[in-house]
Amino acid sequence: ARDNVLGILMNDLGEFLPRQGFIEVAGQDEILAEQRLPASAAGEWGVWDEHLFAAAARRLRDARKPQFMILFTTTNHPPHELPAAVRLPSIEAPPELLRRIGKLSEVQHKQIRTYQYACHEFGGFLRQLEQEGLLERTVVAATGDHTIGMGIPFPSREVLLERAVPLLLLAPEAIREQFEPDLTRPGSHQDVIPTLLHLSGNGDGSFRGIGGSLLDESHFAYGYNPGGLLIGEEAVLLEFDVGLGTMRWFDSGIRVMPSGETLAHRDLLLRCRAGLTLTDWILSEAAPGLPEPAFAE
Repeated sequence: ARDNVLGILMNDLGEFLPRQGFIEVAGQDEILAEQRLPASAAGEWGVWDEHLFAAAARRLRDARKPQFMILFTTTNHPPHELPAAVRLPSIEAPPELLRRIGKLSEVQHKQIRTYQYACHEFGGFLRQLEQEGLLERTVVAATGDHTIGMGIPFPSREVLLERAVPLLLLAPEAIREQFEPDLTRPGSHQDVIPTLLHLSGNGDGSFRGIGGSLLDESHFAYGYNPGGLLIGEEAVLLEFDVGLGTMRWFDSGIRVMPSGETLAHRDLLLRCRAGLTLTDWILSEAAPGLPEPAFAE
Protein backbone atom coordinates (compact mmCIF):
# COMPACT_ATOMS: atom_id res chain seq x y z
CA ALA A 1 0.00 0.00 0.00
CA ARG A 2 2.84 2.37 0.84
CA ASP A 3 4.38 1.93 -2.60
CA ASN A 4 1.02 2.85 -4.18
CA VAL A 5 0.82 5.96 -2.03
CA LEU A 6 4.33 7.05 -3.01
CA GLY A 7 3.57 6.32 -6.67
CA ILE A 8 0.54 8.58 -6.59
CA LEU A 9 2.47 11.32 -4.83
CA MET A 10 5.45 11.15 -7.18
CA ASN A 11 3.09 11.62 -10.13
CA ASP A 12 1.37 14.61 -8.49
CA LEU A 13 4.12 16.46 -6.64
CA GLY A 14 2.62 19.79 -7.72
CA GLU A 15 -0.25 19.25 -5.30
CA PHE A 16 1.57 17.25 -2.60
CA LEU A 17 4.62 19.45 -1.96
CA PRO A 18 2.74 22.74 -1.30
CA ARG A 19 0.89 20.89 1.47
CA GLN A 20 4.30 20.21 3.00
CA GLY A 21 5.08 23.92 3.13
CA PHE A 22 7.02 24.42 -0.11
CA ILE A 23 6.41 27.84 -1.66
CA GLU A 24 7.49 26.92 -5.19
CA VAL A 25 7.38 23.62 -7.09
CA ALA A 26 9.26 23.81 -10.38
CA GLY A 27 8.96 20.80 -12.66
CA GLN A 28 9.87 20.06 -16.24
CA ASP A 29 7.51 22.58 -17.85
CA GLU A 30 8.60 25.45 -15.60
CA ILE A 31 12.33 24.80 -16.04
CA LEU A 32 12.09 24.40 -19.81
CA ALA A 33 10.13 27.65 -20.07
CA GLU A 34 12.38 29.76 -17.83
CA GLN A 35 15.54 28.61 -19.65
CA ARG A 36 13.84 28.72 -23.08
CA LEU A 37 14.79 25.13 -23.78
CA PRO A 38 13.30 22.77 -26.38
CA ALA A 39 11.46 19.58 -25.41
CA SER A 40 14.63 17.61 -26.22
CA ALA A 41 16.21 19.11 -23.07
CA ALA A 42 14.20 16.58 -21.05
CA GLY A 43 13.99 12.80 -20.87
CA GLU A 44 11.11 10.55 -19.94
CA TRP A 45 11.16 11.59 -16.26
CA GLY A 46 12.12 15.25 -16.43
CA VAL A 47 14.75 17.76 -17.52
CA TRP A 48 18.35 16.64 -17.77
CA ASP A 49 20.35 17.18 -14.60
CA GLU A 50 22.38 20.03 -16.08
CA HIS A 51 19.22 22.12 -16.52
CA LEU A 52 17.93 21.23 -13.05
CA PHE A 53 21.16 22.42 -11.43
CA ALA A 54 21.15 25.56 -13.58
CA ALA A 55 17.66 26.37 -12.27
CA ALA A 56 18.83 25.84 -8.67
CA ALA A 57 21.92 28.01 -9.17
CA ARG A 58 19.81 30.85 -10.56
CA ARG A 59 17.49 30.75 -7.55
CA LEU A 60 20.41 30.88 -5.14
CA ARG A 61 22.01 33.70 -7.09
CA ASP A 62 18.80 35.76 -7.08
CA ALA A 63 17.83 35.01 -3.47
CA ARG A 64 17.43 37.92 -1.08
CA LYS A 65 16.65 35.78 1.97
CA PRO A 66 17.59 32.25 3.15
CA GLN A 67 16.40 29.49 0.86
CA PHE A 68 15.69 25.80 1.42
CA MET A 69 15.59 23.70 -1.75
CA ILE A 70 15.22 20.01 -2.52
CA LEU A 71 16.30 18.77 -5.95
CA PHE A 72 15.23 15.44 -7.43
CA THR A 73 17.51 14.28 -10.24
CA THR A 74 15.89 11.73 -12.52
CA THR A 75 18.52 10.82 -15.11
CA ASN A 76 19.69 7.78 -13.16
CA HIS A 77 16.27 6.16 -13.47
CA PRO A 78 14.98 3.69 -16.07
CA PRO A 79 15.19 3.92 -19.03
CA HIS A 80 18.64 5.44 -18.17
CA GLU A 81 18.77 7.95 -20.99
CA LEU A 82 21.38 10.66 -21.53
CA PRO A 83 21.33 13.93 -23.47
CA ALA A 84 22.23 13.38 -27.10
CA ALA A 85 25.19 15.79 -26.99
CA VAL A 86 26.66 14.69 -23.66
CA ARG A 87 30.39 13.92 -23.58
CA LEU A 88 31.78 12.08 -20.55
CA PRO A 89 35.23 10.67 -19.80
CA SER A 90 35.51 6.92 -20.29
CA ILE A 91 35.35 4.91 -17.08
CA GLU A 92 35.93 1.32 -16.11
CA ALA A 93 33.99 -0.64 -13.54
CA PRO A 94 35.98 -1.23 -10.30
CA PRO A 95 37.48 -4.73 -10.03
CA GLU A 96 35.50 -5.34 -6.81
CA LEU A 97 32.25 -4.73 -8.69
CA LEU A 98 33.24 -6.99 -11.57
CA ARG A 99 34.16 -9.77 -9.13
CA ARG A 100 30.61 -9.62 -7.82
CA ILE A 101 28.61 -9.35 -11.02
CA GLY A 102 30.96 -10.53 -13.77
CA LYS A 103 30.62 -8.77 -17.11
CA LEU A 104 28.40 -5.68 -17.14
CA SER A 105 25.09 -6.10 -18.92
CA GLU A 106 23.82 -3.41 -21.28
CA VAL A 107 21.43 -2.13 -18.60
CA GLN A 108 24.17 -2.03 -15.95
CA HIS A 109 26.45 -0.14 -18.30
CA LYS A 110 23.69 2.46 -18.83
CA GLN A 111 23.14 2.69 -15.08
CA ILE A 112 26.79 3.44 -14.45
CA ARG A 113 26.93 6.02 -17.25
CA THR A 114 23.82 7.86 -16.05
CA TYR A 115 25.18 7.82 -12.50
CA GLN A 116 28.45 9.22 -13.82
CA TYR A 117 26.51 11.96 -15.61
CA ALA A 118 24.54 12.83 -12.46
CA CYS A 119 27.75 13.06 -10.41
CA HIS A 120 29.48 15.10 -13.12
CA GLU A 121 26.66 17.66 -13.24
CA PHE A 122 26.46 17.83 -9.45
CA GLY A 123 30.20 18.53 -9.34
CA GLY A 124 29.78 21.26 -11.93
CA PHE A 125 26.99 22.77 -9.84
CA LEU A 126 29.22 22.91 -6.75
CA ARG A 127 32.09 24.38 -8.78
CA GLN A 128 29.80 27.12 -10.08
CA LEU A 129 28.59 27.96 -6.58
CA GLU A 130 32.20 28.15 -5.41
CA GLN A 131 33.25 30.44 -8.27
CA GLU A 132 30.35 32.78 -7.56
CA GLY A 133 31.03 32.92 -3.83
CA LEU A 134 27.77 31.16 -2.97
CA LEU A 135 29.27 27.96 -1.58
CA GLU A 136 30.83 29.77 1.39
CA ARG A 137 27.32 30.54 2.68
CA THR A 138 25.44 27.45 1.55
CA VAL A 139 24.91 24.08 3.22
CA VAL A 140 24.69 21.27 0.67
CA ALA A 141 23.61 17.65 1.17
CA ALA A 142 23.55 14.84 -1.37
CA THR A 143 22.04 11.39 -1.02
CA GLY A 144 20.56 8.79 -3.31
CA ASP A 145 18.74 5.52 -3.73
CA HIS A 146 19.95 2.00 -3.01
CA THR A 147 21.66 -0.33 -5.52
CA ILE A 148 19.08 -3.14 -5.62
CA GLY A 149 18.09 -2.22 -9.17
CA MET A 150 21.65 -2.87 -10.38
CA GLY A 151 21.54 -6.58 -9.62
CA ILE A 152 24.64 -6.57 -7.40
CA PRO A 153 24.71 -9.72 -5.23
CA PHE A 154 25.34 -9.33 -1.49
CA PRO A 155 25.94 -12.30 0.83
CA SER A 156 23.78 -12.48 3.95
CA ARG A 157 26.61 -11.19 6.14
CA GLU A 158 26.52 -7.92 4.14
CA VAL A 159 22.79 -7.33 4.40
CA LEU A 160 23.37 -3.70 5.40
CA LEU A 161 25.21 -2.89 2.18
CA GLU A 162 22.36 -3.99 -0.08
CA ARG A 163 20.24 -0.97 0.76
CA ALA A 164 22.98 1.35 2.00
CA VAL A 165 23.00 4.90 0.63
CA PRO A 166 25.52 7.72 1.09
CA LEU A 167 24.81 11.05 2.76
CA LEU A 168 27.37 13.67 1.83
CA LEU A 169 27.33 16.98 3.72
CA LEU A 170 29.18 20.13 2.69
CA ALA A 171 29.11 23.20 4.91
CA PRO A 172 31.10 26.42 5.33
CA GLU A 173 34.07 26.03 7.66
CA ALA A 174 32.54 28.26 10.34
CA ILE A 175 29.63 25.83 10.60
CA ARG A 176 31.60 22.64 10.01
CA GLU A 177 34.01 23.26 12.89
CA GLN A 178 31.10 23.24 15.35
CA PHE A 179 30.41 19.54 14.78
CA GLU A 180 32.27 16.28 15.17
CA PRO A 181 30.15 13.77 13.20
CA ASP A 182 30.06 10.18 14.42
CA LEU A 183 30.17 8.23 11.17
CA THR A 184 29.12 5.03 12.93
CA ARG A 185 25.68 6.37 13.95
CA PRO A 186 22.90 4.56 12.07
CA GLY A 187 20.14 6.43 10.31
CA SER A 188 18.01 6.56 7.18
CA HIS A 189 16.43 9.07 4.82
CA GLN A 190 14.06 10.20 7.58
CA ASP A 191 17.05 11.93 9.21
CA VAL A 192 18.25 13.99 6.24
CA ILE A 193 15.97 17.02 6.72
CA PRO A 194 16.42 17.20 10.53
CA THR A 195 20.20 16.98 10.03
CA LEU A 196 20.14 19.85 7.54
CA LEU A 197 18.01 21.96 9.86
CA HIS A 198 20.47 21.29 12.68
CA LEU A 199 23.50 22.04 10.52
CA SER A 200 22.00 25.33 9.34
CA GLY A 201 21.17 26.51 12.86
CA ASN A 202 17.48 25.59 12.83
CA GLY A 203 17.68 22.35 14.77
CA ASP A 204 15.35 23.17 17.65
CA GLY A 205 13.00 20.32 16.67
CA SER A 206 10.08 22.63 15.91
CA PHE A 207 9.42 21.14 12.47
CA ARG A 208 6.53 18.85 11.60
CA GLY A 209 7.88 15.52 10.48
CA ILE A 210 9.87 12.47 11.50
CA GLY A 211 13.50 11.57 12.11
CA GLY A 212 16.26 13.37 13.98
CA SER A 213 19.60 15.02 13.36
CA LEU A 214 22.51 12.65 12.84
CA LEU A 215 24.66 15.37 14.42
CA ASP A 216 22.65 15.38 17.65
CA GLU A 217 24.11 12.91 20.14
CA SER A 218 20.96 13.04 22.26
CA HIS A 219 18.86 11.71 19.38
CA PHE A 220 18.06 7.97 19.50
CA ALA A 221 19.92 6.85 16.40
CA TYR A 222 18.17 4.28 14.23
CA GLY A 223 17.06 3.68 10.67
CA TYR A 224 14.60 1.55 8.76
CA ASN A 225 12.96 0.99 5.42
CA PRO A 226 9.62 -0.45 4.30
CA GLY A 227 11.40 -3.68 3.30
CA GLY A 228 11.66 -4.74 6.94
CA LEU A 229 15.30 -3.82 7.66
CA LEU A 230 15.76 -2.05 10.99
CA ILE A 231 19.12 -0.79 12.18
CA GLY A 232 20.10 0.52 15.63
CA GLU A 233 23.32 1.07 17.54
CA GLU A 234 23.02 -2.32 19.24
CA ALA A 235 21.41 -4.54 16.65
CA VAL A 236 20.05 -5.10 13.18
CA LEU A 237 16.59 -6.60 12.76
CA LEU A 238 14.94 -8.22 9.78
CA GLU A 239 11.16 -8.35 9.99
CA PHE A 240 9.42 -11.14 8.06
CA ASP A 241 5.76 -12.09 7.67
CA VAL A 242 6.34 -15.07 9.94
CA GLY A 243 8.41 -13.36 12.60
CA LEU A 244 11.44 -11.31 13.52
CA GLY A 245 15.07 -12.06 12.74
CA THR A 246 17.52 -10.55 15.20
CA MET A 247 21.18 -9.88 14.49
CA ARG A 248 24.09 -8.16 16.21
CA TRP A 249 26.97 -5.98 15.05
CA PHE A 250 30.16 -7.69 13.99
CA ASP A 251 33.35 -6.68 12.19
CA SER A 252 33.33 -2.87 12.45
CA GLY A 253 29.55 -2.67 12.26
CA ILE A 254 29.22 -3.79 8.66
CA ARG A 255 28.75 -7.54 8.85
CA VAL A 256 26.05 -9.07 11.02
CA MET A 257 25.39 -12.47 12.55
CA PRO A 258 22.39 -14.06 14.34
CA SER A 259 21.75 -13.12 17.97
CA GLY A 260 19.06 -13.63 20.57
CA GLU A 261 16.21 -11.12 20.92
CA THR A 262 16.55 -8.50 23.67
CA LEU A 263 14.52 -5.59 25.05
CA ALA A 264 16.64 -3.28 22.88
CA HIS A 265 15.46 -5.20 19.81
CA ARG A 266 11.83 -4.83 20.85
CA ASP A 267 12.28 -1.10 21.46
CA LEU A 268 13.84 -0.66 18.03
CA LEU A 269 11.00 -2.58 16.39
CA LEU A 270 8.32 -0.42 18.05
CA ARG A 271 10.13 2.81 17.11
CA CYS A 272 10.38 1.78 13.46
CA ARG A 273 6.75 0.64 13.26
CA ALA A 274 5.66 3.93 14.78
CA GLY A 275 7.81 5.84 12.27
CA LEU A 276 6.31 4.05 9.28
CA THR A 277 2.79 4.57 10.60
CA LEU A 278 3.41 8.27 11.17
CA THR A 279 4.86 8.56 7.67
CA ASP A 280 1.72 6.96 6.17
CA TRP A 281 -0.46 9.36 8.16
CA ILE A 282 1.48 12.45 7.01
CA LEU A 283 1.36 11.29 3.38
CA SER A 284 -2.35 10.44 3.38
CA GLU A 285 -3.19 13.70 5.15
CA ALA A 286 -1.17 15.64 2.57
CA ALA A 287 -2.89 13.88 -0.34
CA PRO A 288 -6.67 13.81 0.27
CA GLY A 289 -8.40 10.86 -1.34
CA LEU A 290 -5.75 8.31 -0.42
CA PRO A 291 -6.79 5.54 1.99
CA GLU A 292 -6.12 6.23 5.66
CA PRO A 293 -3.31 4.09 7.15
CA ALA A 294 -4.05 1.37 9.67
CA PHE A 295 -2.41 2.34 12.96
CA ALA A 296 -0.45 -0.38 14.72
CA GLU A 297 -1.09 -1.02 18.42
